[in-house]
Amino acid sequence: MSRRLFGWALVIGFGVLNGYTTFKPAFEARELEKLKEEERAASDLGPNMMEIPAMRNHTTTLLDGNAEKSKAS
Repeated sequence: MSRRLFGWALVIGFGVLNGYTTFKPAFEARELEKLKEEERAASDLGPNMMEIPAMRNHTTTLLDGNAEKSKAS
């Protein structure tokens, strides 16, 4: 009985290892393609659209007296 269990364990183990080594490149390629697609979607804003970067409003810091005092210190 133990020989049969040992044999089945080897067969199942080799099957899992074979499946892992066979499909690993396909899974890695699929994951890489998903990442590229996400990057393309994030970078593509569409026609006639422009990304406006966030800018710090310098006029409010100049008008704020506390900001000038903390810069002078």
